[in-house]
Amino acid sequence: MASRKPNRAELSFLMVWHGVLSGGLLIAFLTAEISYDMHLFSGVVVLATIIIRVMIGLVVPSGSPLALGFAPHSGSHNKMPLSEQAKKAIKGLMAVVLLVVIGASAISGWLAFGLGGDDDLHEGLAAFAGAAIFAHIALAAAFHYFKGGGMIPLRPAPRRISLRPDSSPSIDAEA
Repeated sequence: MASRKPNRAELSFLMVWHGVLSGGLLIAFLTAEISYDMHLFSGVVVLATIIIRVMIGLVVPSGSPLALGFAPHSGSHNKMPLSEQAKKAIKGLMAVVLLVVIGASAISGWLAFGLGGDDDLHEGLAAFAGAAIFAHIALAAAFHYFKGGGMIPLRPAPRRISLRPDSSPSIDAEA
C-alpha cells in the first residue's frame, strides 16, 4: 500500500478509473440478458480498465498510491499502530481480490464468447464479483466512518443568532 497520500494527478486517475470501471460493470450487469453486443462491449471496457490498472500498478514506484501490493515501504510500516497496519493489509487484500475476481469474470466472458461454450463460469464469477464490489463499498464506507480510530465526533449545534434589534452587538463609535 501507499506510504503517502495521492497527489492531484493520481487522485484524478483513480477517480476516472473507478468511474470507467463502475460504469462498464453497471452496463454489463444491466445488459446481460437484454443486449448481447452492449454486454460484450462493456465487458471489453472492464477488461481494458483492469489491464491498464495492473500495468500502471506494476510500473509506478513502490511508495506510490497507484502501486500494487502491500509490502512495507522504507521501514514506515513498523512505526504505525497495529490498527493502521491491519487497515492497510485489508485494503491491499481487497484490491487484489477485486482485480482478480473482476478480471477473471471479464476473461471468462471473453473466452465463453470466443469459444462459444457454456458461460456458467462467467455468470458465477460475475455474481461473486458483484458481492465483492458491495463488500468493497462497505469497507470503504466503514473505513471512512471510523477514520482516526473512532467514530466521527458530532459537532455541537451552531449558536442561534437572534435577529431582534435589541440583541444586536453594540458598535463602538469611537473606533
